[in-house]
Amino acid sequence: MGLHEFLVDTIYFLVATLVLVPIFKWLKLGSVLGYIVAGILIGPMGLELIDNSNSIVQLAELGITLLLFIVGLELSPARLKKLRKSIVFEGGLQMTISMLIFTGIGLLFNFDLKSVLIISIALSLSSTAFTLSYLTDNSQMTQSHGQSCLSILLFQDIIIVPVLALLPLLNFDNSIGEIVSIQTIMFKITIFSALILFCFFALKPVISLIKKTQDQEIYLASFLFLIIGMAMGMEKLGLSMPMGAFIAGIFLANSEIKKNIKSMTLPFKGVLMGLFFMTLGMELDFNFISNQWLKVTLLSLSIMMSKTTVLLIIGKIKSGKFSSGLKTGILLSQSGEFGIILIASALSANLIEMNLNKLLVTSILITMIISPFLARLTEKISSLPKHEHADDEKSSVELNNVIELQVPVDVDKKAA
Repeated sequence: MGLHEFLVDTIYFLVATLVLVPIFKWLKLGSVLGYIVAGILIGPMGLELIDNSNSIVQLAELGITLLLFIVGLELSPARLKKLRKSIVFEGGLQMTISMLIFTGIGLLFNFDLKSVLIISIALSLSSTAFTLSYLTDNSQMTQSHGQSCLSILLFQDIIIVPVLALLPLLNFDNSIGEIVSIQTIMFKITIFSALILFCFFALKPVISLIKKTQDQEIYLASFLFLIIGMAMGMEKLGLSMPMGAFIAGIFLANSEIKKNIKSMTLPFKGVLMGLFFMTLGMELDFNFISNQWLKVTLLSLSIMMSKTTVLLIIGKIKSGKFSSGLKTGILLSQSGEFGIILIASALSANLIEMNLNKLLVTSILITMIISPFLARLTEKISSLPKHEHADDEKSSVELNNVIELQVPVDVDKKAA
């Protein structure tokens, strides 16, 4: 595709964003749904303005990479240690129980154990972009269920990195080449460890030198070099680019230029994340939905009902009341962007079949489309007593400081 065609496609993306995203925000349905609908409208199933989104996909994938960079940037070891009980209890319990449920269902239908394991992890993940956007826009971040959502999402965002890294290990078979594969992996682990040690000892003096310059251009060039370099390094080792960006963010979490880098990163991440959701909307196949409507409906309902039930029980255990758990369950009932990325990675590694991939991705998108409408129900559920709300406010503010993931809606606010 030439430069002219690329610019035309970009114009379509921008026009769809400027028209539809403000409408969905005004309807209190969130910018994420606006981006998905915009992708549907301009894609092959809509006005057919763009029939090949490959020119934009790489930019969209860069948005996910920057998202994980910011996740790593917010993971201060001191803060994680302070909040480890809430994160591990709620996040770990939600992931464990949800995975057991989805694994049981998969084995019941005689799926391969490797595929079931990947699918159960993917479906247990929720949408960070949608949930944090909704909590922020509706001033629910400081409420009890907002605290629980932040804890669970933080756990999920951390767990996805090692999962993506270990995914190639599941692609072994009982062949002679397995020994060669193990030797190759051991070599890659050695190189990976050397890269980490190099960053650990070399970054600190380099960051001190960058700070002395007080030059915004140097800040920008240095953080781009670090992100792209780590991302490409991980890809060359057979791992994922987002993992490299995540590690780069962790190294800069306690650096002296963290605030400068974060302020420059957020606008890029917001725009590129929007492109990611639009490409998902473009890939939604209504012909597939009409032909497989029963499977899509059952899988989508199973995902949302299972996760809501699990979080309802966790909320009851935590606070002794069902209301907070029900709100958390509704807001996190969907599967999310990282689930789609994990399934795509599994498809590339030949761990799941194409037809199963399409069913899973379609069902996940359906849950993400339904979620903004279900989330409105949280406003109808009776609130917790005021004294409970006050007790939770301090800890939830701390959680908010841990993972300030600004979603695409923040970019729109700044532009306004």
